[in-house]
Amino acid sequence: MAFFKSGLNVIIWKSQMNLRFFKILTIIFSAPFVFSCSLEYIDPITEIEFVKINSGCFEMGSNTHETCIENDFYLGKYEVTQKQWLKVIGRNYSSYKSKYHPVENVTIDQVLEFIRRLNHSSGKHYRLPTDAEWEYACLSGGNKQKFCGSNNYTDVSWGVDENNFYVHHRVGGKMPNDYGLYDMTGNVSEFTCSVVNSMKKSSQGICNTISSVFTVRGGSWNEKKYPPLSTETESVLMKRSHYRSDTTGFRLLLEL
Repeated sequence: MAFFKSGLNVIIWKSQMNLRFFKILTIIFSAPFVFSCSLEYIDPITEIEFVKINSGCFEMGSNTHETCIENDFYLGKYEVTQKQWLKVIGRNYSSYKSKYHPVENVTIDQVLEFIRRLNHSSGKHYRLPTDAEWEYACLSGGNKQKFCGSNNYTDVSWGVDENNFYVHHRVGGKMPNDYGLYDMTGNVSEFTCSVVNSMKKSSQGICNTISSVFTVRGGSWNEKKYPPLSTETESVLMKRSHYRSDTTGFRLLLEL
């Protein structure tokens, strides 16, 4: 009888273990596919983390039109931080200094100099994203969302109504979008390499580094109401050597 009870206890114990194992497998395989399988690259000089973005077509802009991204690319998982900036430039121009916060208060020319030096040291081809590449990544390839990763901007963005210090935050503090990219909405707005033509419309798929009129995307911590929608493009119409703001930084793209 004792042997029978002992054997029964073993069977019950094994059944409980099998049930726990099944629950673990259920959790693993129900996790979002993009995070478990995203391909990443880390720059060895700056330790900037990149997420691979596959090419594809999507409906772009508030007046939607089909736009195609022809080549795969890597895009920075976070906005470039002050610590990463210092590794290349050696001087921090940011108004609000904190090494894991986004670098800001830099001109487009200073950003391009950062990229030039990093390309020279690494042998890679880094650049700013175009307007189209930025929006494609923001929308995770075409999601119909108001902001980059959610229809609720407080999920993905630091806004002035919840930011008691009225300043940017450490990168990655909010929810990422489906591509695993953080702070595409809010924190600091981001330079692109797209210019604005005479009709004040962005040359969305073209990268131009010599124009004096360029676009920024994503909005910042200093928006009066809420950040721009994921489909909205802002233009900076000042002389390129003069425009700098504690609300504007950048995110790197790595060409494949």
